[in-house]
Amino acid sequence: MIPTNFGGNTGRTQDDLSDRRKQLAYAMLQQGMDTGPVQSPWQGAARLVQALMGGLAIRRQEQQAGAGEPGNDNFPPLPDNPPIPGERPLYPDPAAAEGGPREPAAPAAQPSTGLFAPLPDNSPVPTPKPYRDPLVTMDYRQEQPMASEQPGDDAFAPLPGNPPIPTPRPYREPQGTTGHRRGSAAQPVDSALYGDFMRTVKTKVSNPFGLAAIASTGQAESSFSPKRANGSWSDPSQSGKQGTSGGIMSWRDARLQNLYSFADARGEQPGAISPQTQADFFLQEDPRLVARLNAARSVEEAQRLMNNAWRFAGYDQPGGEAARRTEQANSPAAFRNPKN
Repeated sequence: MIPTNFGGNTGRTQDDLSDRRKQLAYAMLQQGMDTGPVQSPWQGAARLVQALMGGLAIRRQEQQAGAGEPGNDNFPPLPDNPPIPGERPLYPDPAAAEGGPREPAAPAAQPSTGLFAPLPDNSPVPTPKPYRDPLVTMDYRQEQPMASEQPGDDAFAPLPGNPPIPTPRPYREPQGTTGHRRGSAAQPVDSALYGDFMRTVKTKVSNPFGLAAIASTGQAESSFSPKRANGSWSDPSQSGKQGTSGGIMSWRDARLQNLYSFADARGEQPGAISPQTQADFFLQEDPRLVARLNAARSVEEAQRLMNNAWRFAGYDQPGGEAARRTEQANSPAAFRNPKN
């Protein structure tokens, strides 16, 4: 049993009583910390209680002894480390409490903002596609028979966005160069008349393809014959309508009358119009045709331009007279380019 002092004049001071209490507290702590064998569970529990009571008593006495003295706390703050302030309580908005307008709330954080936002000059890196060997297939499905009659089943058909590659045209020697004769063609009846006409044409037509088409058309229309170059003859149209043609290029109806008017302005009359005057009339009759002949990239293109301008029977049909004039335009260079 722990002795207690309830008051009265015992002849002891407060310090004596405090020392006595410390001794009792240490005695209880030592009894609770006894490591000797216990006889029963209750004895072990009693030792534990004594140790706790003794520790609490010693703690309480130390707190009472250091009350009011600064720096006597067991965990005083260091000189350079002030106490860590606690979390700030969530006070209500004063303006809202007084009925005033609330401050706008901060915008919610977005996934693409802040530290993880992409830089201005750095676009997102695309995900690389896995490499697939074009010679190795992973499709083990059974091959199905192909219906050749169905459109779109051809394995070698061109893709929708890729038109067929045109077959390159065979090389042709440009006009103005010598080469092997590709075929026989009729020669001008009068080489002097042909030379005078073509030399004048060359003052404004410099493209060899255009010159070949003009010479071929003149050969087909009049053969550069003096009789036909200054004559006229009946020339019905493809539909059977009657008409009259004349001159080296066989101008018809209104075009023939325009030739006569052009020659009359130069003092020449029908039946005696020089090849130079007829060539000048051809060059001024349709300036657009002359420009297109100079821009032609092949004999075939130039001959189509001349055929469309003269519109003879079958001018727009494959084969026939149109093919003959194209073949004639591809005749040797001596026929197409007279010497100056």
